[in-house]
Amino acid sequence: SFILNSTGKLVQDSLDTINAIQEVVLAAPNPEEVHSLAELYKASTHAIEALNKILIQDKKAATQVGIKQMDIETKSALQDKKQEKRLLTRSDIIKGLIDSAEELEAVEVVETEDDISDQTS
Repeated sequence: SFILNSTGKLVQDSLDTINAIQEVVLAAPNPEEVHSLAELYKASTHAIEALNKILIQDKKAATQVGIKQMDIETKSALQDKKQEKRLLTRSDIIKGLIDSAEELEAVEVVETEDDISDQTS
């Protein structure tokens, strides 16, 4: 925060100085003043680039924190789902099938001699 504030103030001051010196150079061009204006532009450009790098780095760090938080939440959700799943043994499955089975009524089939003779013919 301090670096951002300081760099921002430096950039603003250098832009104000550039505007002031530019008016002087335009009124009466002097090689030394033109050179100092060029150097001031160069320094201001470097300060702006430094400020830009800091801002990009801050945004990248915030994004990485967000991604890491989402990753942790996802892993936690997956862990919860794994704990919810219950592993069944063979005996659990058989017991479940037996418990859910419906009773059927058995009918006794009696074959008569007529049925047997019809099948052989």
